[in-house]
Amino acid sequence: MIRKVTLLAIIIFINISFAQWERVSTRYTGTLGKMAIFNGFVYAYGDSVGTTTVFLRSGDQGNTWDDFSAGMPDELFFLHEHNGELMGMFFGSNVGNALMVSADNGESWTTRSSFSIDGGAVLSLHSDGTILYALSNREKIFRSTDNGATWTEFVVSYDGAPQRVGLDFAAIGDIWVYIGLNLGAVISTDGGATWAANNPQFAIGSVNVVNGEFYGATYGMYKLDAANQWVLYNNGWPGSAPFWATGKSVSSNGQTVFAYAQGLFEASVYQSNDAGNSWSTVATGLPTSGTLGLNDFLVADQHYAYCYYRSLNAAEFGIYRAQLSPTAIADDKTALPGEFKLAQNYPNPFNPSTTISYHLPNANRVKLSVYDMLGREIQTLVNEQQNAGQHTVQFDAQQLPSGVYFYSIDAGNFQATRKMLLIE
Repeated sequence: MIRKVTLLAIIIFINISFAQWERVSTRYTGTLGKMAIFNGFVYAYGDSVGTTTVFLRSGDQGNTWDDFSAGMPDELFFLHEHNGELMGMFFGSNVGNALMVSADNGESWTTRSSFSIDGGAVLSLHSDGTILYALSNREKIFRSTDNGATWTEFVVSYDGAPQRVGLDFAAIGDIWVYIGLNLGAVISTDGGATWAANNPQFAIGSVNVVNGEFYGATYGMYKLDAANQWVLYNNGWPGSAPFWATGKSVSSNGQTVFAYAQGLFEASVYQSNDAGNSWSTVATGLPTSGTLGLNDFLVADQHYAYCYYRSLNAAEFGIYRAQLSPTAIADDKTALPGEFKLAQNYPNPFNPSTTISYHLPNANRVKLSVYDMLGREIQTLVNEQQNAGQHTVQFDAQQLPSGVYFYSIDAGNFQATRKMLLIE
């Protein structure tokens, strides 16, 4: 994952709109502070002083934060959700370079596997929904089909020379995109056997997968088309600052793209409803003076967005939150066998009960909840590990007043919200 002072961005597909940013924590999580979401919890982590890990967790959408820093086994570099498990990449004198997993939402950790990289370390995790990948900061990529218990090693070699410093990685099947320092994107179309450099005018600095497509960013946001060519995706971007895509992607069946751009003294979140042809600012309230900018950005659920904001002004840095208003809900689409889908409830309008259906392409931990117009959680319908396939659940609203309600699903990297109407 790349970290530069000059720019940063993330791509998120979802149909929601932003309100005002508010600071919900003043904790400093270091120059490379990151955020993550898992099982309804929001995480903020990094190193505040040297190799001292800061590890914070919120179970109430950022209102309060629990500090588990003292119990961390070593320095945490990366959090990742894969097949319903919370995973962390650690590196330090206590555990070495280890992939560790937590069965209690980050309160304790056990080692699943370890790495030994000559002159480097594995510092990040990536997945395509079924296969887990580990990226080293040297020329090696590791692939696991058993949730990180065992690994197969691949060396990224271009023009006969290994690409020594790996910055980012993404995969969809046999198409792999590796980001190397001072090189940009190197792509393999045969599952890591051969590689070729592939960049637009400027080298791609980071890569992300959203809704089954690769997105890369440099001085602009690009999408990799069917011919494996980068196509500019941000025509009409309101600012001139360069930016990268990074962090955790969250996708649904929505049509809106969210991105953030970071310059030396400004950072803003934008949205596009027309495939990047025009952009508009979607939130206000982030600091504008003495700013280094956003370190990581994500939609934690369908109700709030969070970012860790690192500023030159100590009075400004911390964790910020913006409330999301589910004013536009995704159109109903037929799910293909390999797709996530949250269907429209039936009947709708309803009285007093209705059926909610969803499709999982692979096993995942699923949380399905109902919210009122103010974003308050009314009822949790599902909160468990589930197998791939079609699922249905009944929602009984006989104790609730008439009105508009929303149901939201969180299943790994998939999140979606739909609207329903209760009529009595």
